[in-house]
Amino acid sequence: MWSKYFPNANIVGFDIQSFKQPTEKNCSFIKGDQSSREDLKKITDVCSEFDVILEDALHASRHQQITLSFLFPAVKSGGMFIIEDLQTTAKGTDEPTIKRTQELLHILQTTGKWESLLASPEERDYLEKNVANIQFFDSLQFNLGAKHNTDAVAVITKK
Repeated sequence: MWSKYFPNANIVGFDIQSFKQPTEKNCSFIKGDQSSREDLKKITDVCSEFDVILEDALHASRHQQITLSFLFPAVKSGGMFIIEDLQTTAKGTDEPTIKRTQELLHILQTTGKWESLLASPEERDYLEKNVANIQFFDSLQFNLGAKHNTDAVAVITKK
């Protein structure tokens, strides 16, 4: 699907499940675990810089925070790191000491501090110095009984 929208892009997929390699010449797939920096490094071994990274995985704060902390340096200046479905990150999917990513991104937006316990000091410092802007967007949920959520998707732009 992405190769149809972005025919000139190189697209790298990453998932813990095995998939058949895509047949499109501009697409590749890497098997790995988002909570493993060693596995995430496989992504930067394929491509060292990205215009856009779209994180849409298990919706667990642990995975979102490790992935953002580790891969944000691979985003080009002016590029974007997008995290989807922040509103579905349910409490209980992480240990109690891990704050929800949605909350931590609001703190980063207002104070400039990345307070994730899952980020190394170097990763924390890099994010704090290199985030230009964070925008939050509404979910496209159409469940009329659900609470309207205006911070379901975060777009973090790099300086």
